[in-house]
Amino acid sequence: MSSKRLGQLLISQSVISEEQLEAALELQLEEGERYLGEILIEMGASQSRVNRVLDLYNKRKSLEDMLVTAGYITETQLSYVKEEQLETRKPFREILLDNNLITVEGYLQVLSRHFNLPIISLYNVSPDVNLRKVVSEEYSKRNRVAVFEEDEKSIKVAVAETDTLLIEDLQRHRPSNKEMQFYLAPPGEIDLFIRNLYNLGSDSDVSVKEGLISQEDQMSKSPRGVRRTLKIMDYIFNTALKFEASDIHLEAREKGGVIKLRVDGTLRTIPMPEDFNREYISVVSRIKILTRSMKIDEKVVPQDGSFRGRYKIGSRSKLVDFRVSTVNSSNGECVTIRVLDQDKGKVTLEQLGFSGQVYEKFNKLIKRPEGMILVSGPTGSGKSTTLYAALNSVADPGKKIITAEDPIEYTYEDIVQTQLNRARDVDFSSLLRAFLRQDPDVIMVGEIRDPETANMAIKAVQTGHLLLSTLHTVNTTKSVGRIRELQVEPMIFLSYTTAIMGQRLVRIVCPDCAEEYIPAERLLHGCFGRDDVNVKLVKGRGCKKCDDTGYHGRLAVTELWAPTTDELEQVEDLNDQMSLRTNAVSHGMRPMILDGLDKVFRQQTTLEELARVVPTIEADVELCHDQINELLEQYS
Repeated sequence: MSSKRLGQLLISQSVISEEQLEAALELQLEEGERYLGEILIEMGASQSRVNRVLDLYNKRKSLEDMLVTAGYITETQLSYVKEEQLETRKPFREILLDNNLITVEGYLQVLSRHFNLPIISLYNVSPDVNLRKVVSEEYSKRNRVAVFEEDEKSIKVAVAETDTLLIEDLQRHRPSNKEMQFYLAPPGEIDLFIRNLYNLGSDSDVSVKEGLISQEDQMSKSPRGVRRTLKIMDYIFNTALKFEASDIHLEAREKGGVIKLRVDGTLRTIPMPEDFNREYISVVSRIKILTRSMKIDEKVVPQDGSFRGRYKIGSRSKLVDFRVSTVNSSNGECVTIRVLDQDKGKVTLEQLGFSGQVYEKFNKLIKRPEGMILVSGPTGSGKSTTLYAALNSVADPGKKIITAEDPIEYTYEDIVQTQLNRARDVDFSSLLRAFLRQDPDVIMVGEIRDPETANMAIKAVQTGHLLLSTLHTVNTTKSVGRIRELQVEPMIFLSYTTAIMGQRLVRIVCPDCAEEYIPAERLLHGCFGRDDVNVKLVKGRGCKKCDDTGYHGRLAVTELWAPTTDELEQVEDLNDQMSLRTNAVSHGMRPMILDGLDKVFRQQTTLEELARVVPTIEADVELCHDQINELLEQYS
């Protein structure tokens, strides 16, 4: 039957109007390659009623044909899968995934079109214990069904693998007359959501066996309501440290709030006890009390504060700093807490994951008695961590090391650390000027962000000091444009610059659940300029150790540029980024994409991570075409 015929069927069943059909057909004609049912549901037609007509009149294209048409598998591969299915009785999906014929993401995309179901991620959805009444825990686990939201009109359900019988069964047993809206989600996310939903409870969920020692005495002396708040806070802090989170986000909602943790650079929502919404405001107020500087009754003006706690983990304790920031939103006060585990301040260059060539060169450069070494990248790319690791590497009782930080994150006994104070006009440039009278050997400045600091940095190098600092730029060669923005002549500034390190942080594939896979063709082409890559690549399936994310920990991908005057003079126009970058590569700079691909081939990270964090990837792939081919040959 044609799409027009399907439209008439939907009209006859009172699912849509003639006007809706005409509008959908026009849209289909404009966009092409889209199914009419998919368009109509986007326009507001009932998902369940459209799907019922499709099934009643056998209007769906088969899943197998869709996989072939979309280019995920060939006819030959489809025949192989069907033969194996007959022999082993394994599910169709399982055979596809086990043989790396398709990724989970790709399979969900095809399922989405086949069943007219949208795809959703459950990582940022907070479980609500009131939803347990919709289906039982046993049913949820057996069928991989996650009920994640309910409003006045509908119940929203995520499924990993669907068929008509499952949907009809859920519709038949729904606890009210509300319409069920179905979504597709990755199996790992559904399993995690179900586990969180049915593990939620009340007091028993919030253990104080591990927690802030400073709060223990208050627990026994406080009224019941305050004790409950303290328990919830300890649960939040304990979970953050357990997952090694860098930040804790308390986000206000219309009724209560949610807690999110930034782990390995990405945010994830953590399940909270049933009464958390009622306790949200009390938790926010208690955090302010811990800082001893923030006003509890001030909820409009943004505030900053900090507190330090010795955190008990088992039989030992560790020192942790918490930096608190509040802002007022339309739903109430939101709080972000930076978690600074002082043990992490002892990081070394070896632990950052630098490639051998970059590590040797960078380690040699920071041991020089003078010069300027900059680390470039956006916020969250690990610049400060690299500077701290460099300081750890050069620290020596025979050297005076002094720093200007905003703020001081990790403290060191053998280093003189100072902090900016804008209220008293103490900024990077004024501190740097004062440092030169302190007889230092090594100076670290948190960031070169204004002309005065840039000029004082040059003066520090001229007077025989080693200066370490950062620049906010996309990559190493784009530092030239940033220097010009600081109203400093790039040739002069770079003549005093020993090297610029550009870096990003990529997540590490979890070793406990790593498995071989074939990335999507667009990724292969984007990262290699070709689709035929004969190298074994891996990604994490998701397990308990990595909290079903497939990743555990992060490492740096870098490029190190040591510009010389002779090299820069060969570039006619320093504003021409491509000429500058091409010239830098021809003089030995190894772009970040090459370091990243090397780590992919070593099965440390994935192409998806490179595409997510590495800048100017398409241009660098073209620029480094020959080097990429050499890497492929090396690992093939």
